[in-house]
Amino acid sequence: MKILFSPSESKSDISTNNPIKSFFIDDMYKQTKFTHKKESFYLKDKKDEIIANIIQGLKALNQDELKEFLGGEYEKYSIDFMSQKTQKAILRYNGVGYKALDYDSLDDKAKAFVDDNVIIFSNVFGPIMAKDFIPFYKFKQCKNLKNINIAKSYKTYFSKALDDMLKDDEIIDLRAGFYNKFYDIKKDFYTFKFYKNNKIINHYSKYYKGILLRLIATSKNPKNICINDVLAMIEEKFDIIKKEKTNNQTAIFVNIKE
Repeated sequence: MKILFSPSESKSDISTNNPIKSFFIDDMYKQTKFTHKKESFYLKDKKDEIIANIIQGLKALNQDELKEFLGGEYEKYSIDFMSQKTQKAILRYNGVGYKALDYDSLDDKAKAFVDDNVIIFSNVFGPIMAKDFIPFYKFKQCKNLKNINIAKSYKTYFSKALDDMLKDDEIIDLRAGFYNKFYDIKKDFYTFKFYKNNKIINHYSKYYKGILLRLIATSKNPKNICINDVLAMIEEKFDIIKKEKTNNQTAIFVNIKE
């Protein structure tokens, strides 16, 4: 099973001395050439190009514009973020979903599952594995620069690699809707919609997505878990209201128990 997850705008500045590492450019696809509209390329080259364009775009902004992309206290963030020290992606992000997961408290088996099966969609680094090492950076979600459509670029050049990677796995998509712009899932997949007191939860659904990910990671055999196992297991915290299939997406509606 693979789980697609969103990043968080909030990030830890605790870092390591590990080099930047990305599954899609350092491991499986290091020697694989892809083609798009007769253009042949390596993923590493494309990721380098996209990130270089992002940095170039940030450097072209005036102070007010830069604040829009980096938020308050923007002066303390480096535009040349690729020179910053790194942290494992699952620890770099520390928003409410990541606090609910509480990766540091997991045992080794659960951590290994998260490392190898959670794909985070960053609006700077594109699709990355939870175990990838990324630098400390700041970039407001859902923002775009004049010189590059970031989501479209990653979707164009990284979708085939994602298709290949996900072809043999069940998929649970816990991303925020914005990150659909980075990748369209081509096969059957599952999403969760969270309700409480008969009202849908929108913003705070991030927390319950983190809870769901933690439940999956801490199951008896997460490496071989399937969607039916997940549905049976979550009954302790959620009541399943209904399932609704549209095209290749099955939405599972759950009510949060008090």
